[in-house]
Amino acid sequence: MTALLLAVLALFAGPLLAAALRRNPAALYALDGFVLVAVSFLVLGSVLPEAVRAVGWPALVAAVLGFALPTLAERGWNKDHRGAHRIVLALSLCGLILHETLDGAGLAMAASGSTGASRATEWSIVLHRVPLGLFLWLSVRPLFGTRAAALALAAAAAATFGGYWAYSTVSPTEGSIPVALLLAFIGGALLHVLVHQVQPAAGRKPAPHAGAVGGALALLVLLPQDSYLSGLGDVLPLMLVVLWIPILAAGIFSAVSSAKPTPEHVLKRGGILAGLRLALTTPVCSCGIIPVYVDLVGHGVDGRTRLAFLLGAPVLRLEAFVLAGWLFGLRLAALWLGCALVLVVLCAWIFGRRWTIQPANVLLDGLDSGHAPERSATPRKGSWWSYFTGDWLDHNAAWTVIAIIFGLFAMAYLGAVGADPPTSLSAAEEVLALIGVMLITLPVYLHPFVALALAALPFFLIEAYSCGFLVLLAGPMSSVASRRVITRLHGHAASLVLTAALMAGTLACVLAVAPLLPDLVGIETAPASRVGGGLTQASTIVQVVAMVALLPALVSFWRCGPRGWLAEILPPEGHEHAHHPGVPHEHGTRARVQIDAAGD
Repeated sequence: MTALLLAVLALFAGPLLAAALRRNPAALYALDGFVLVAVSFLVLGSVLPEAVRAVGWPALVAAVLGFALPTLAERGWNKDHRGAHRIVLALSLCGLILHETLDGAGLAMAASGSTGASRATEWSIVLHRVPLGLFLWLSVRPLFGTRAAALALAAAAAATFGGYWAYSTVSPTEGSIPVALLLAFIGGALLHVLVHQVQPAAGRKPAPHAGAVGGALALLVLLPQDSYLSGLGDVLPLMLVVLWIPILAAGIFSAVSSAKPTPEHVLKRGGILAGLRLALTTPVCSCGIIPVYVDLVGHGVDGRTRLAFLLGAPVLRLEAFVLAGWLFGLRLAALWLGCALVLVVLCAWIFGRRWTIQPANVLLDGLDSGHAPERSATPRKGSWWSYFTGDWLDHNAAWTVIAIIFGLFAMAYLGAVGADPPTSLSAAEEVLALIGVMLITLPVYLHPFVALALAALPFFLIEAYSCGFLVLLAGPMSSVASRRVITRLHGHAASLVLTAALMAGTLACVLAVAPLLPDLVGIETAPASRVGGGLTQASTIVQVVAMVALLPALVSFWRCGPRGWLAEILPPEGHEHAHHPGVPHEHGTRARVQIDAAGD
């Protein structure tokens, strides 16, 4: 009964903290960072794993729908998302009431000892109620008012009492497929609400540093608690270090390469190799690939060179290859790189020379002003360092951490931290899944790190190896934006033919390597699953190297905060990804071809 009372009081601690700190903008940002990290941790570490464990992969589909449907609904409110937020919050509140009922039942189970739960389990339930109370207050009060927020807290408290007393006759978590699917759907909806969290009042100076402090505090509180992610608390820092060092080196290499102008005769001579070289040494963001392509057209570069760059730049990323080798093994990473190169080379060789250019006056027609290429090709001294410490670091630090956590979460669920074996798809289900993945990934550009994180789910959770490899191959290769610029410059027929060729080529590659995938993918082949111990067991030299290597990522987190990192992963509407205010970002200057007329 003591734990039950503490759990109810913990719900009301959130609004008390918010009221005490409402006059301090930095404190509000710290609260926002705490809520963002804490609730994300709870959904990804408790709600979704429990749902997947109960019903398998359909829970993942329900979670994706819970996240995506509110997003689609919001697009109907072009100027005001308030109506959509009301619907989503109302739905989320219903799910939270159910969640609070289950919390009460969990406290009753711990008190009765019928599940062998310890006092640590009781405290974990009590502790995670504080961020839930914060979430309720900060989300409901701005849209529905103080009275509605208080009623929501009271309803959650009543549901906790109800779950506690109802446990003796019913256990809603055991053998209930509808409850598990509903929880997964609500988990996705909760993550959506967090993404669009109400910000502090306008006019207040942003305080991302305070948000970083709040996020770090949430991790310190929740990592020791009992969840599917708690077993990774010791090894995650070491895994981040081991992976981050080569990615850091790859970023420095890319930034230095970008500062060297491309010799003019290399591009003028053209060829597929010139396009691949340009793709490897031009670390543009996803929104910068299109203006670079238009700039290549303006410079009269050979069609094969242009197309090799357009298709190769999004996928031929050294950092992505390192991450793929870490999560899935070097053999699968090499297979992925080889198949991508084959597709790029074949498409560039077949279509690059045949395409004609539309009249010059349509080159920039329809492209927004922020993507207009500049004709100047004078590189700025020292710009590689500004690019590396600014946009590259903030963008890739966020993606690296998220991709590792996704991959490790899949491993943790499977068996690296003790979980059930994966669920296999039937042949018919896998064919349908392949078709669905193809229809989704080709129109939508996926950052290579996104593709790696998403591929971990079919690889490790349901043994749908072909689907996972298709995500890796097709996701970064094409997008609506690239096909739009091809249509504008080369005509509708060229765009349709290239799309059909990419679809046929990716499917052919996947089917060709499908027999090899079961032997290349698995927990036992992933280097990340073989990391033993943590930083506390490592030698002093390793600990020093770890701290130095992680310092840039920590600086990025301190500078951007949780919201800044989230904006890199889930960008604002109308842009491929966000950029940290005040940090150098190159669209017009970096997102162009730097040509050295006197190049060797």
